[in-house]
Amino acid sequence: MTVRHDLKNAVGSLFKVAATRMELFGLELAEEKERMLGMLWLSMFGFVFFLLALMSATVLVGLYFWGTEYRFVVLLGLVLFHALAALACFFYVRSRLIRKQLPFAATVNALQEDASFMNRQTPAVKKDRP
Repeated sequence: MTVRHDLKNAVGSLFKVAATRMELFGLELAEEKERMLGMLWLSMFGFVFFLLALMSATVLVGLYFWGTEYRFVVLLGLVLFHALAALACFFYVRSRLIRKQLPFAATVNALQEDASFMNRQTPAVKKDRP
């Protein structure tokens, strides 16, 4: 084997490793995009429920002076339902954002493992002579 052949194999291996890491990065990027879109949708639904609770509270105040207690109880139930739904959405989004690891953690971990592998010193090979 020649030096040129060994160099060609080493460069080819480095390109394969880089391609694998780029593929991992692409997969993590797609996962992060899906997660962020999900959080955006839940945040929007939480905001809509908050607005519904606010509108229901306004109607509740208006009906409070109207006179019938059944409308008051029903609207109070609607206000509580919408407020609890909004709080559930907001707390879910908050907990997901707090618990989430850093984006692209697997890619960073794989690159750190590659770097530690490359920094290891290989022991000198002893050749047996007859």
